[in-house]
Order: sequence, then C-alpha cells, then structure tokens
Amino acid sequence: MVAIYNGEKYLPQCLDSLIRQSFTNFEALLIDDGSTDKSLEICTKYVSQDSRFRLIKFKKNRGLTYARHVGLKEARGEYVAILDADDISLPKRFAWQASYLASHPETVLLGGYYGIITEAGKIKRRCKRVPLSDLEIRWRLTFGNCLIHSTVMYRKQAAIDCGGYDLAILHGEDIELHAKLLAAGKVAAIPKNLCLWRTHQQSMTKQFAQDNLDKYYFLVVQRTMQSLVKKNIPFEVAAAIYFNTKNPAGDSSFLIHGLTILKEIYEFYSNNFANTKREIDLLSKMFMIHLLKIRKRNFQMKWWRELVPFWQELKQYLIVDKKYHWIRDFINQFPHCQFSLADLAVLGKKK
Repeated sequence: MVAIYNGEKYLPQCLDSLIRQSFTNFEALLIDDGSTDKSLEICTKYVSQDSRFRLIKFKKNRGLTYARHVGLKEARGEYVAILDADDISLPKRFAWQASYLASHPETVLLGGYYGIITEAGKIKRRCKRVPLSDLEIRWRLTFGNCLIHSTVMYRKQAAIDCGGYDLAILHGEDIELHAKLLAAGKVAAIPKNLCLWRTHQQSMTKQFAQDNLDKYYFLVVQRTMQSLVKKNIPFEVAAAIYFNTKNPAGDSSFLIHGLTILKEIYEFYSNNFANTKREIDLLSKMFMIHLLKIRKRNFQMKWWRELVPFWQELKQYLIVDKKYHWIRDFINQFPHCQFSLADLAVLGKKK
C-alpha cells in the first residue's frame, strides 16, 4: 500500500523498488490522495506497464488516514506491506517478511531494521536497529512507537478485525493501528534492513508543528494504556509518560499519576507476557530506561524535587524487589542506551 500526495519527486524511486522485489506475487495498491503535481501521471504510467499495480484516485485531498482506511478495504492480499511514497523497499523485503509471517502464524505485525538516506538519496546511516522481541515491541508501542512505517507488514484480516485505521486520528494513524494489533496476536521485527527511510524537509513530520503531531500521539498512548489498566487516564498523564518526547510533564501531579500507571503496566506485562527470568529482566530494563528518560526531561523543573522520593522508590522496586542487575545492561551497552555517565550514576545512589 502506497499512499501518495504530491510525491512526484521521490515516487519513481519508491515504485521502482517494488518492481525490484525478489518476491513477485504481490499487488501494489497506489492511492493518489488528490495530488496536484505529476504524481497521478507517474502512477498511471506504472499501472499501464505492470499488471500488479492498481490505482485508486481521489478527486480531492482526504488525508493520509483516510487513504490508508480505503486502501485496507481494497487490499486483496493476505498481508499488507506499507511503503511511504518517499521511501525505498530493499529487494528482499517482501520475501523475508512473507516467509516470516507464513512460518509464524501467531504474529500479526512485523517490522525490521532500516537504513536512513538524505533528500538526495545518499546513505546517512546504514542500519538503524529496532527492538525484535514481542515483549520489547509491545512495551514500546504502549508508550509511543519503535517501528518505521515503511518496514511494517501486517495481516489484513487482523487489522480489519481490530477496527482498522481510525479516521479521527489525523496523524499517527500507524501507531494507533499497531497498538490495537497488540491484542490480536504477537508482534515482531526481523534483524535485516528492509527499507531506506528518507529524511527531508517535505516529510510529514517536518510539515507540521511537533505540538500538533504530539496531541494525536498522546491520544493513542492514552487509549492504549486505558485498555491495559481498565481505568480512565487523563490526557495530560498520558503526555507525561509518552516515550518519544523531550518535553517535560505539564505538572508534578500528572507525572506522579503517570509513574503509578507505568508501574501498573510493568506488572501487567510481567504477569502476562514475561515467562522467564530473562524476559522479566528485559522488561525491567525497559522500565528503567523509561524512568531515566522521564528524569532526564523533567529534573530541571522546579517541582522535580518533590518527585525524587517516588522516582527513587520505583528504581528500588526494580533493583531490590525484582532483583534487576542494571549495571550489567547499562554499562555493557553504554552509550547505546543514549544516557550519559551522570545519568546512569543516579541508579547507583541509595534511596
């Protein structure tokens, strides 16, 4: 599924990458969302030259969520692979992902590693890793995102059964769908580069103010957490513990509430998805990373001091009650965890 709006600059490279796939039994569903440039003309050309390409066109721009909503209904395949119109799928992507899903029927959502390219197509980063296990991806999708959309392949029927794309989510529609799929089965990623993700000034994330995008991300996180703890969670609380932000919480009360919810979800996943000591340690590591990120973006706030005892209690809960040996993970993987030695030093401080 390729949703397109005024994407003429990168669209030929995107569509050529589909033609180069080693796995050939697919339909390329092109959805032109009322483009005013030459995107429709480019799509028409590919449709005329390759019978696997099918075009859906809107007379006016309806938005990315609506385009994907229609695309999901129109898709004829068992699996749906997403490719943004400015990205490139690497040649073995479909083969690797289709093979994995065929041999792992319990998996409903699959991502993978990716490379990053510049506007001109030059390699900026050869391989960006993402979490691979169900537990780690599940945790990350609860509080934000960890998958690049152009690496995602999911089971069509599972997506339809969980409600598909929510038309009320104008941005972050991918995260919202992925979060709902958590209830339908397992999620995974494969340790292979699946796509080249292009960073440029015309991308969706560059065109809109971050605050405008964040309000939709916070809403998705709010819904996901509420579905797990079965209680109402204020929007501001979800914003306070959203993972993918550098902004501090709006108020200390929101963060205290958020940290309480964070512990509840940790215990929910520990009881329902962590079956071994290794998985509990992995979950504890993710919880600790989350605590460190929350500290890093809030410790300069005037009210942070009043939160320190509660934050320390959660740290002690992991280290003492759950017997989590943080040094093993954080020192061995430093600086992969993206925290300074000063940040990590707080873990060694006594309560």
